[in-house]
Amino acid sequence: MKVFFSLLSILFLVLSSGAQNAYIRSYGMAGSFNEGKGIVAFSDSTYILLGNRQTTGGQSSAWLFKVDSVGAIIWEKYFSSYELSTANNLARHDDTSVIVTGTVMQGTDYSIFAARVSTSGNIVWEKTFGTAAWDQGLCSTSDTSGNVWLCGYAQAIDTLDQDILVYKFDGNNGDSLFSKRIDDGLNDQGVYIDTAANNHLILASQSWNASSEMVHSRIWYFDNNLDTVWTYVPGYGEASVRTVECVFQDTFKRIIYCGELLPDTGIVDRFWYGCVSSAGAFAWELIQPPFYMKNIRRGIVNDLNEFYFTGGIFPYYFGYGNSDVGLWVDKEGLLQYYYFGA
Repeated sequence: MKVFFSLLSILFLVLSSGAQNAYIRSYGMAGSFNEGKGIVAFSDSTYILLGNRQTTGGQSSAWLFKVDSVGAIIWEKYFSSYELSTANNLARHDDTSVIVTGTVMQGTDYSIFAARVSTSGNIVWEKTFGTAAWDQGLCSTSDTSGNVWLCGYAQAIDTLDQDILVYKFDGNNGDSLFSKRIDDGLNDQGVYIDTAANNHLILASQSWNASSEMVHSRIWYFDNNLDTVWTYVPGYGEASVRTVECVFQDTFKRIIYCGELLPDTGIVDRFWYGCVSSAGAFAWELIQPPFYMKNIRRGIVNDLNEFYFTGGIFPYYFGYGNSDVGLWVDKEGLLQYYYFGA
């Protein structure tokens, strides 16, 4: 399971184990665009962070850097050898490296991008791949055998539609081992992937209709050959719009999903998370009032089976009003929760 928080700007809350105080640092150039996409913590109290920024040359670039326990930058790297690069996800590969996932523009073609980078800042491998049409990489995870699994989407040439893409890579050299393309309706995208027991895989996807209104999110459970074991659509048959942004397996091997929900009679998104069994059967859902977090993007679980969710508490990231970063913690979905707003 990936251990990172994804925030809205390069403003990260760094907590050392057992520390009494938190260090809050802001990174980026004044007056430029900076966006945070992930953070991975290591046992020596160092952290690797991923974001997107406009470089001094005015180029949009994915940005990876490492900081020490008080937030001082140790090294930083830009993926600037493309027309543009955009990072979307950072995941731990092992104790010595991370995987960066995103999208790059090469000539006039958008391709999926992935790179493995060591904790010392050396690039182990860097790859671009995809179909002959526009592709985008959204999330990745690594299994216990050292393979990398990545999800995103591809624009279909035959139907002018887009389909879910799932890739398996050799973690040692980044070579593609095999891939799977999934058509689940119209404008599909695989938005989040994580490993489960026995190196099985969990995928969250979203599908849209022609007017760009969400139709459904689906949870997929695959074996390690990418054969579908079961799928589950939260809120199937209901008029509400449920958007799954993240899935993970808890200590009881249940599948926890989180995201946002727009009630069929409402106009304000609500923070929403739920649970299905390892066999894909519905267990429970919790829908929070609209004055709590919205735009939930990431969730993790610890060894005590406590769920940690991060997101914003305002419906829109930019545009008007004020939005705060929020952290919501729940014990096993038993309504023993507490909430922090920045």
